[in-house]
Amino acid sequence: MDLEEGIFSMDSPKNEPSFSVDIEVLKDDITKREVDVIVNTAHEHLTGGGGVDGAIHDAAGEKYDDLVVEDQKDNDELNTN
Repeated sequence: MDLEEGIFSMDSPKNEPSFSVDIEVLKDDITKREVDVIVNTAHEHLTGGGGVDGAIHDAAGEKYDDLVVEDQKDNDELNTN
């Protein structure tokens, strides 16, 4: 599916709670945008993969990798106690 850039409005499906949302579609490199957060699916270890996930990890650099290692240690301690 090839989406055009723009703002699209969407209403809730029938038989669902009422809501309306605007979705902005951009063709861009998300690792170069000035945003507060990028949300990406990941497995529980948060280690980088390929594609979009790999690009996010590469753009974040070593500091992110260090945070992932710290977080994994914390999770391992929580899971063993």
